[in-house]
Amino acid sequence: MREKLLFDFGWKFFAGEIPHPEVKTHVDTYRSLRAGMVFGAAAPSFDDSQWASIDLPHDWMIEQPYDPSLSINCSYLKRGEGWYRRTFLLDSADARRHISIEFDGAFRNAKVWLNGHYLGHHPSGYTSFDFPISDVAHFGGLPNVLVVHVDAREYEGWWYEGAGLYRHAWLVKTAPLHVAKWGVFVQPRRVSGEQWRVGIETELQNENFTADSVEIVSEIVASDGKTVAAARSNQRVEARSKALNQQETVVEKPQLWSLEKPVLYVLRTLLLKDGKVIDQVETSFGFRELLFTPDQGFFLNGKHVLIQGTCNHQDHAGVGNAVPDMLITWRLRQLKKAGCNAYRCSHNPPTPELLDGCDREGILVMDENRYLSSSPGALEELESMVRRDRNHPSIILWSVCNEEVIQGTEIGGRISATQVARVKQLDPTRPVTGALLNTAFGPGLEDNSDVIAVNYNVSNWGLLHEKHPQKGLVITETTAAVTTRGIYEENAAAGWCDAYDRMFCPPQGGTVREYCLAILKQPFVAGGFVWSGFDYRGEPGPYDWPSVGVHLGFLDACGFPKDSFYLYQTFWLPKPMVHLLPHWNWAGREGESIRVVAYSNCEKVELFLNGKSLGEQTVPEDHAVEWSVPYMPGTLRAEARQGGTVAATTERITTGAPAGIRLKAEPGTLRANAEDVAVVAVEIVDVQGRLVPTADVLVKFTLRGPARIIGVGNGNPNSHESDKAKQRTTFNGLGQVLVQMDDKAGEIVLTASAEGLAPVDLKIVSEPAKRRPFVPALAYVQLLTGWRRSPVFEDDKVPDPESAGYNPKTWASVEPHFAFANFLSNKQWLIYHAEISLPAGKKCKLGISRVFGKGAIYLDGKPAYKLNAGDPQYVSLDLPESPTVKNLRIDVKLQAVYGGGGLNGWTWIYA
Repeated sequence: MREKLLFDFGWKFFAGEIPHPEVKTHVDTYRSLRAGMVFGAAAPSFDDSQWASIDLPHDWMIEQPYDPSLSINCSYLKRGEGWYRRTFLLDSADARRHISIEFDGAFRNAKVWLNGHYLGHHPSGYTSFDFPISDVAHFGGLPNVLVVHVDAREYEGWWYEGAGLYRHAWLVKTAPLHVAKWGVFVQPRRVSGEQWRVGIETELQNENFTADSVEIVSEIVASDGKTVAAARSNQRVEARSKALNQQETVVEKPQLWSLEKPVLYVLRTLLLKDGKVIDQVETSFGFRELLFTPDQGFFLNGKHVLIQGTCNHQDHAGVGNAVPDMLITWRLRQLKKAGCNAYRCSHNPPTPELLDGCDREGILVMDENRYLSSSPGALEELESMVRRDRNHPSIILWSVCNEEVIQGTEIGGRISATQVARVKQLDPTRPVTGALLNTAFGPGLEDNSDVIAVNYNVSNWGLLHEKHPQKGLVITETTAAVTTRGIYEENAAAGWCDAYDRMFCPPQGGTVREYCLAILKQPFVAGGFVWSGFDYRGEPGPYDWPSVGVHLGFLDACGFPKDSFYLYQTFWLPKPMVHLLPHWNWAGREGESIRVVAYSNCEKVELFLNGKSLGEQTVPEDHAVEWSVPYMPGTLRAEARQGGTVAATTERITTGAPAGIRLKAEPGTLRANAEDVAVVAVEIVDVQGRLVPTADVLVKFTLRGPARIIGVGNGNPNSHESDKAKQRTTFNGLGQVLVQMDDKAGEIVLTASAEGLAPVDLKIVSEPAKRRPFVPALAYVQLLTGWRRSPVFEDDKVPDPESAGYNPKTWASVEPHFAFANFLSNKQWLIYHAEISLPAGKKCKLGISRVFGKGAIYLDGKPAYKLNAGDPQYVSLDLPESPTVKNLRIDVKLQAVYGGGGLNGWTWIYA
């Protein structure tokens, strides 16, 4: 049966360049050009004992210090190279299976080796990739050494891209005849009333050297576990080939996937051989209909839906691009709180867990390819995105590119036509588009798009609609309004933007209110995607240094709401609401007029200061009213009325000085699975427990219990503090700590302390949980070096390791994996000798990857393993355990067979 095992834990990592050893001699050149004989950091023999121990996902760029001399686009953080190594075991039974290593993403230019064998290269930092390893793997208890080199020095985008193995990795085991990777495609379509016909494509892959046949059983399973439809067919697959099987079945009255009720079904694909299941794949999907109309916008299941989307990059405070799964879900839920119902993957395919989250949460997705290119490599990346993601019901649009200068040229037209055609071959069920650059309209990309997608450029929306009257129109980037959380006075020198929704960047951007109104007033527009949901690192705007991130989100980089978050709520959510800005802490400015703004979707808002009315105003169509209020400490209160009745209220209260720290954790339930993350908000409060909105306080953190701090942040786009520290200065009263669970359940205590403030504890309880299936890392691995090799002995003169004249110290030093010895006759012998120190209290094994000859292995001079004459073999031998460090002599005594013999492979001590 298929196994998909998480491969995230137990990696060794080194950041920086490791020069490849210079090969000078003929012998070294000869050796280095043989299969499995790689030199340097990719070699199994390389000593990585001093490297850092890390788990995936991992982004090493976030660990670097800020340097204003470096690139603005990577947030002034150092790019570079990095090396990853991991040692693991495969069972003897796995030798009869097809084994592959899969990476959901690596930034970027990944090169991969296993046991010294080069597996291949993957240039993209955003698409998933895999390599088969069955041919070069060690089975039956011998270690496998996987090495990945990533080179993040080249740009793929103009934003913060991180560096390293920043998404999950997997080890996948299947039968030789199995469902191909991304080989299942489910195509539900309504045929009449509540009857749906489901087309099923299943691509099979046969790694056997002979043709074979299987029965394919496809079962559609509802959320209650009941099978609602099934199909059966047989398929023959030629040797070392693929075959595509097509089935169809009918489902009556399925529950539809919608924004309100995102109901998911599972297609269970079974491959049967002689009645026995040899492979099983489960594919999540949903029943839903989507339609972009030219005049009325977008419809989901026949219901008009205004797309209220956001554009987002991948990074989060504390972790960079290495975002844990639970944090991805938390971020999606923060967007939904604003009324967001759609997500644009800007400008690259996302991690698969993001799409899983959108499926579960009921969020529409525009899935986007990185480049406008029809080169073989670019088309392969485009294909990988579509094949991987096409079963997600959340995806409503494929985008082939973003803002390409050649979009309106003849060349741009030819390229995009090729891309669009390829997408439709792989998925004919969804429209295809590309985000148009606002300055380059013309035939080409827009002619080839099913739906016109344009960034900003509000004045041309109507013109594009007139130009393409048969196509829908969606705005793929809107607003680009810049605000800094808790800042109400612009200060360009300090890198601050005010929060009054009056600044935007770049020049073609606009305010939140302008774009919300423009979309509402033009019903042919299906909606749009705000740039952006979250602040993010890189391409700082509107200021460069000291800013190391943008101010463009309505949530900051920690996910704390800005004032614009509430402005979007007034447009996107039907619930009556009112929000006041700014805060009401203006000590030293008593009597000075302060601009006070209320955002509301109600009819009228009345403002009070310390109980005295400052007047009622009718809320205009842009949902904002304002007053000029002489500052006086106390309470600002806004009452929003609908039909003369108070429908919503809010207050801003002058707080006291910082007097304490408050910690709040989300979510409430955490599992001891080595993956779940508590998102902890750090609040600076006064003596009455009120958030102090101007408090910048250095807070230090300690942690007790089965968990670890994986990152800190504060949402300040100008902060140069490390995200990988145990302390952080709050920004305008707020900070964030990310706490990741271990695999042991128990109570966790996070303590926060600051100078002049009493320490505070937050108790987090992780519940017992079963971990996802994963590949254990070896607890102890030591490559056995320092071997000595005897001279060649005649058959009647070979010494015994226990004899008094046995003296290996006089023998030549040798590297066994390059030490193949050719003997003149089968009556000659050779002995290899090594001495090691075994660690205390570990049940270690001796693993020899290739030994050739007849003889025996001796431990401390005593025979421990008999070597039979014949072909080269692997050896895995238990070593004696000791409560203390133990010195051990190892001797391998070999008689030549077929004219040769020796140790010809890597040798390890491992536990």
